Amino acid sequence: MKPRLHRALDEAAATLRELLDYRRQINDQLVATGNRCELAGRILRERLEILRALLATELEQTDALINTHIHEDDSLRTKAARLRELQGAGPVLAATLLAYVPELGKIESGQLAALIGVAPFAQDSGRRHRCQHVRGGRHSVRARSSTWRRSLPSDVTLSCARSIGASLRLGN
Repeated sequence: MKPRLHRALDEAAATLRELLDYRRQINDQLVATGNRCELAGRILRERLEILRALLATELEQTDALINTHIHEDDSLRTKAARLRELQGAGPVLAATLLAYVPELGKIESGQLAALIGVAPFAQDSGRRHRCQHVRGGRHSVRARSSTWRRSLPSDVTLSCARSIGASLRLGN
């Protein structure tokens, strides 16, 4: 068994990764506070609304820090501009790919799709041809940026959303 080669991150990508981790933590806290507001009494709800406003401000400031960091580094700025040209790729997805996929631009598209977790894998055996499923990939990219959802056609995403909504309404 050969060990996998590992490249050390450059300083700009490491800083970007730290900022994105912090952004994710703030976003998680914002969602949790919003969920708690729904069940809170009047007095606690007022305090939670203040906390939500504070977290929303911090999230905006962190997004500005991320954008500033990307625009100050020539390499990150160039790659981010190329990523933003893709349909459905926003600033968060571009920053996530830059921070967590240092192989970007150095490997082929099929390998990159598998690494991110959006490549379909066949489950064929003999004459049996089953549906292809998307699986695997680097968890930090797939879970945090929802790249798998952006890679689906809109009608597939819509039908998945409808079936999930229907099952929630039925109480399944």
